[in-house]
Amino acid sequence: MKHIDGEWITRFAQGTSYAATIETKLRADNLDEKKSAFFDDTSKNPDLIPTIEIETMHKKRSDLEKLRDDIEYGENDVSVREAYLPRIEGLLGNIALLNASSKGDTDEFIHRNIESYGEVDSSVFNASLEFFRTKAEKALAEARKGSALAISAQQVIDVLPEGHAVFSGPTAAEFDGVKSPVNEQLDEMMDGIELPDSISGKVGLRIAQQAMDNLGFGYTAIPQKEGLTTMSAEHLKKVIKIPQSVKYTAPRFRGMMGHEGFVHINESIQGAQQPLEILKKGLAGYLGASEGKGILFEQVQYASMDEFRETPRFHDVVRRLLAVGLGRGTDGNGERDFTEVFKIVNAIDFMSELQKQHRSIAAASQAAKDRTWELMAMRTHRGYTGRGATSMKDKIYAEQNPVQWNFITAHPDIIPYLNVGKYDASNEVHLNLLKKTGSIPGDIAV
Repeated sequence: MKHIDGEWITRFAQGTSYAATIETKLRADNLDEKKSAFFDDTSKNPDLIPTIEIETMHKKRSDLEKLRDDIEYGENDVSVREAYLPRIEGLLGNIALLNASSKGDTDEFIHRNIESYGEVDSSVFNASLEFFRTKAEKALAEARKGSALAISAQQVIDVLPEGHAVFSGPTAAEFDGVKSPVNEQLDEMMDGIELPDSISGKVGLRIAQQAMDNLGFGYTAIPQKEGLTTMSAEHLKKVIKIPQSVKYTAPRFRGMMGHEGFVHINESIQGAQQPLEILKKGLAGYLGASEGKGILFEQVQYASMDEFRETPRFHDVVRRLLAVGLGRGTDGNGERDFTEVFKIVNAIDFMSELQKQHRSIAAASQAAKDRTWELMAMRTHRGYTGRGATSMKDKIYAEQNPVQWNFITAHPDIIPYLNVGKYDASNEVHLNLLKKTGSIPGDIAV
């Protein structure tokens, strides 16, 4: 296929990997040492400011600025300019965000995060507060009076702000109407695979590799980095990373393979085959939709939305939003620093670990501290520069999932075209651009 952006895609691909992968660059060095120091004294905020090669960062910014100017003044096709210029501006914003973190510039770091991902949605955040408060109230009611679980549940109630909102979602009919066509797409990837009730370690790697082989995209299943418990795909290396310490149920594993192994990889592979090849890299702001529909692919592995909301996966997605919103002070009680957010989230994690019936309270406490640290130091507070500063990318999973549900249930004819590239079908600019260039029929989602 001849790509209408053929003149630019190579330069774009070569010049954007640095800015497009800032999440790993935002993580501080020597995290194990900083973790130990923080656990010794949780009243002191850890130093999570990353070490950045300043000259490299400036060079990457200069290259992007030149590419932007060359396209703006040297490209006659309006569709190409519409696709490239907003995305390049977003990548320049990523570099500015990284620079702010490296300098400890709290105000600029917050500004750039909001510019990229928007401020926290207060209604969804309040629903997250109510979700965890309800779990704590239920645990308190069911626990033996005076037990460690009862005490921990009361602590959650005491430290957690009140929410007074509930998560919205599709009706049962809407859920079932999306479930069938989505799972028909996943069936090709999972053909010939029988999922055991519990999946972990090498078994997960073997099943993931078989699924990748079914897709025929040339991706390899490898172990996830130690310390991370999330599955992920890395397109440059063509790998899908499977955590070895996590025990998955069959629906959860199929859902995560749908999210990482089908949605994200398909977006990249199919995007490369479109008239606008930049779709393999993504249009501006595509990420929220990508993660939102990825979660949707997970949800429809369950009998209902209510069943999914009882899973550890939903719990984890909501924790991400919770940690970001607490840091931002979305509840109205002011911005918080790392230690203050850690105290609240860790109370929830400790209660959850006690419910897993660890052999001792000490073991549950350590597991909870490890989980809270992973969430904050490696995700929601990476690049941390002070009170109110959070890495807001991780809120989009919970926020954008209902947006994608609303759009897809209103326009089910979009389902076969959801993964033709990295774009947001609910974004009218994106949708019209893909129709104009022929990636999506003009009569879809009208």
